[in-house]
Amino acid sequence: MYNKLRKMGYEPMSEKSKMRFRCDGCGECCKNREDIILNAYDIFRIRKKLDITLEELIQKYAAVYIGPTSKMPLIRLLPVGEEKRCPFLFLNKCIVHEAKPTICGLFPLGRAYTEKKEVLYFLQDVSCGERDNTQTVGEWVSGFLGEEGIQCGKYWNYMVIRLGNWIHQNENKCTEELYNIFFILLYANYDLQHSIEQQMEIACKCIDKYIELLDEHDAGQALELLFEEMSEKESSVGQS
Repeated sequence: MYNKLRKMGYEPMSEKSKMRFRCDGCGECCKNREDIILNAYDIFRIRKKLDITLEELIQKYAAVYIGPTSKMPLIRLLPVGEEKRCPFLFLNKCIVHEAKPTICGLFPLGRAYTEKKEVLYFLQDVSCGERDNTQTVGEWVSGFLGEEGIQCGKYWNYMVIRLGNWIHQNENKCTEELYNIFFILLYANYDLQHSIEQQMEIACKCIDKYIELLDEHDAGQALELLFEEMSEKESSVGQS
């Protein structure tokens, strides 16, 4: 990943690296954007902010597609108008500011994960914002995400790598039914009344178990067995 970032013209940065940037609220980073991909943590927070279901979020603001490289089911925000502005940008202000997507909150930083689960950052070349203050990358990231967001980012990275590796090794098995199940496991099983961090930890375990079950069962049977095992665990916890 280090070499890949350098080939793209970015210098990998750690949490201790220094950066100079201050957002001036111009809204330019919210325009000409067709690349705002949402993870499960983003979706949870946006749904909670707007008090909407996953179905409503997709219907009003986003689209689901299979990534051409990752082969993963992805959700991206659909730009609006000639400026291709983010659908959450209204009168040059973000209507979900407190719950804005991770990509937006980290800006102008980009984030990548290595196979060893290391987190790398890189500073994008942008013309907006001011350069009148200095902070570390870690201060910038934690200022937006906090401990919960950082941990959820690690869980999401685990899910994406685990599922992505399986998909690339088993593309011939990836039917529409299976992609629908992957979508459910990645995005749909989150209750807004409970901790997102705990739910994402459980989602990691579910994906691990589901992939294990796919070795011996078809997509539907594996899902039924997964739900049975989850129900049994919930019952045993309730009785203890």
